[in-house]
Amino acid sequence: MNQQNQVTYRDRFFTDFYLTFCSQLSGNKSQVWGPSPSYTLYLVLSGNGALISADTSWIKAGQWMLIPPLISMEYRPDAGVYWELTRIGFSGRRAGQILSLMDLDTFYKPFLCKNPGQIQCLTQQLLTHDPSLEQILLRQSIACQILSSLTENQALWPEGRHPALNSYVTLATEYIGLHYKEPLTVNQIADHLGITRNYLFTLFKGELHCSPRQYILTFRLKRARELLTHTEYSVEDIALSCGYQDPAVFSKAFRRCYGQTPGQYRKSLPTPSSPPS
Repeated sequence: MNQQNQVTYRDRFFTDFYLTFCSQLSGNKSQVWGPSPSYTLYLVLSGNGALISADTSWIKAGQWMLIPPLISMEYRPDAGVYWELTRIGFSGRRAGQILSLMDLDTFYKPFLCKNPGQIQCLTQQLLTHDPSLEQILLRQSIACQILSSLTENQALWPEGRHPALNSYVTLATEYIGLHYKEPLTVNQIADHLGITRNYLFTLFKGELHCSPRQYILTFRLKRARELLTHTEYSVEDIALSCGYQDPAVFSKAFRRCYGQTPGQYRKSLPTPSSPPS
């Protein structure tokens, strides 16, 4: 039977960015969570398994993954494996923007954590219901420390395998970079490389910890976010330039990845200050 220790924070002393909950869980059964309004960090302390939403992401001890808001998740451990993990929720008016600026908005992808012990020690301090101002300030400080720690880890490729990627993976990612604006399929990439779709899937999972389909999706959405940030192109034009024929499908995918629609993301960007007169 699984065990859970969770604390939910209801104070809103800070509004731009704040913690919403912290929980530590352990057991040997699958665990399901309903949609959360928060960005949620999953850090696996022991055991191997899969985090499952629309897609499946394999994750093991010492790795972390970030999930955007409003996504139901299931953790399914390997058979007979005892597991422990920590979940931490973040929210706020500018939470998405802050994560984006810190390059922490790559969702559904496991990253190797250099210092899981440090994050575990920090989360131990969060498991209190103390509503005092002193504790609120401490929690905010810990939230910043955790984000700083993740920023250091974000630069790491899983298992340190980059840049020595499999040559097929390198060629596939280069091909995606050249053709992401087109109606691109995994079969098309595999045919271009002269390998099977299944072998390409295995290579991507082993080297990049994501499927080719997930990589294409992430590549397109990151490019779309850059265009939303740095250009005045319409959402429809950006959708088309990133391989989406239907702007509604693009908006849905963008929201699922970043927790905001393209229009909401663009409105959340800081307004350039006017030059002094």
